[in-house]
Amino acid sequence: MYLTSPIKAFVESKTLGDERLSNQFYKAKDLLESFRRKELKTREVFDVEKTAKLFAISDLFGYHHMLKYTNIQFYYNPVTSKLEPIAFDNQFIKDVSEEGRYMGLVGEGRDSRVNEEEFDWLNTFFEDEIFFEEYISALNEMSNKSMLDEFFVETKEEEEKKLNTIHKSYAWYSFDYKKTLYQNQEYIQNMLNNIPAVLAYHAGTNKNDNEITINIGNIHPFPIEVLSVENDGKIFKPDRRLIFNGKRSLEKVDYHKEKFISNNGVNTQKNVWEIEYKLIGVDTIRKEKIISWDYIDEENFNNDAFRKEVNLEIFDFLKLDKKTKDIFVKKGIWIVNKDIIIPEDYTLTLGEGTMLDFREDAKIISYGNILFIGSEEKPIKIISSDGSGQGIVIIGANRESTIIHTEFKNLGEISYNGWSLPGAITFYESNINISHALFREIRAEDALGIMRSSYSIEKTVFENARGDCFDSDFSTGIIKYVSFINCGNDGLDVSGSVVTLNQVAIKKAGDKGISIGEMSVATIEEIGIKEAYVGIASKDKSKVKVKGDSDIEAEYPLVVYQKKSEFGPSNLEVTKDVKIKNNENNLIEIGSSLIIGNEIIKTNSKDVYAILYGKE
Repeated sequence: MYLTSPIKAFVESKTLGDERLSNQFYKAKDLLESFRRKELKTREVFDVEKTAKLFAISDLFGYHHMLKYTNIQFYYNPVTSKLEPIAFDNQFIKDVSEEGRYMGLVGEGRDSRVNEEEFDWLNTFFEDEIFFEEYISALNEMSNKSMLDEFFVETKEEEEKKLNTIHKSYAWYSFDYKKTLYQNQEYIQNMLNNIPAVLAYHAGTNKNDNEITINIGNIHPFPIEVLSVENDGKIFKPDRRLIFNGKRSLEKVDYHKEKFISNNGVNTQKNVWEIEYKLIGVDTIRKEKIISWDYIDEENFNNDAFRKEVNLEIFDFLKLDKKTKDIFVKKGIWIVNKDIIIPEDYTLTLGEGTMLDFREDAKIISYGNILFIGSEEKPIKIISSDGSGQGIVIIGANRESTIIHTEFKNLGEISYNGWSLPGAITFYESNINISHALFREIRAEDALGIMRSSYSIEKTVFENARGDCFDSDFSTGIIKYVSFINCGNDGLDVSGSVVTLNQVAIKKAGDKGISIGEMSVATIEEIGIKEAYVGIASKDKSKVKVKGDSDIEAEYPLVVYQKKSEFGPSNLEVTKDVKIKNNENNLIEIGSSLIIGNEIIKTNSKDVYAILYGKE
């Protein structure tokens, strides 16, 4: 606090002219100066009860003019050696809840039109927990409706006398602020009893189930006391009194991790936890549910895949050129047992005959493009010999990536400390050209996933994938001369994309050979599908055209429907030269359309999804 106004004696000539009074002034002056320098607490300088009551009365009036440093006056009590406030010059009664007011309750600490010094002056009183508790107790007293009721009854005779005197000069005057005072009482009571005050997060239990750790934050302007934690009737107590300061205006929530102990243990099957607390100075006990997760896992956050430092120097097989921003993998066979992080705008290059063997959950996370340029005689191999390695994700690369004559084998989906991607090889907002590649024995939801990117895939084979062989989300691509063999789920799963398929072969798909969904547009020419549950699915407002010398063999060759409510019916057009086995099993949902040749096939189902997969 840097208040510059000097401390003055009241009727200075009289006070300083008397030895006893002057000694008292010097003592009072030193107390007040020490307070505003924050060297003494409120309780050490002021009569806490009287000062707290004055603050509460100013809240009841909705006007704090008398509390301003330049207005307030104090009496030095020579017996207690404490300062007692003298209230005067509070001319108005205002609605304390009115927006744009000076501040709500003075204890809320909301700065509005006061300058920084005045704001700090008032808030300094509340840095003392004892004063704050007394202030809240005084608020509770001042906001009790019976207090005002009794006050107006007791002062009725005096009120009439005062009004008669006033009416001699101002006959029109009437005191019409009683309603405002009662409204201010309601505002104060709401602040004391109804506004939530606690955010509590479950931070763990010990293995004996008799100790619970909670992260607690006070979101109320007033201090709170936390009393206990309850689970299924069992009470957990802290080992000391827990007081949490109020949250001042614009401050962040200040969380504290606290332990609570019970002699009875905890029923870990019951997920409903509650915390008991009260505002200091008020007897009313409140309860809030404890959120079942912690508000932040600092260990998890500090061990985040996206916030790992670049670690290229620990890999002997990497050659870094910072000037050109190139990273070269030396030719050879290399074991990768730590994640490789490629920084933005760098290019990772692998040449022919190079092998990376991912182990111990290792992966590549790259923010730059990749150039994997193998040859037919000496292909690049990205494998996991022990089945523990993950894959590669390219995120936001500014330059196009290229993969030629590269084999990806036995890789798993990308995951790290709670973060995961469905694809073993993933391109996100990173354009890619792939040719003469092999994806096999991939242990992921998607062998190759491309999102928000442009791509071309040619002369490539996908085989023995656990999930989808290929997934395209919100992308544009061309797929030519590509085989999908033994895909655990879909051969191709396309969502929100524009895709062209030419001379594509699909053999053995656990679900759909080709799934086109979420407003995608697909042109398919010279396609071969064998041993699939569904041949081609057009769903959720997608448009699909199939033409040329194509052959579709599946239990349900062609299906057209709406799966998700936020989309709509779909269309599928097939030229007459397309060969369809089990043509009688085509499913066309009401509202969607299937055209074979020039013939519109009649709809035959109200719910295609239910026929295919049953009701969920």
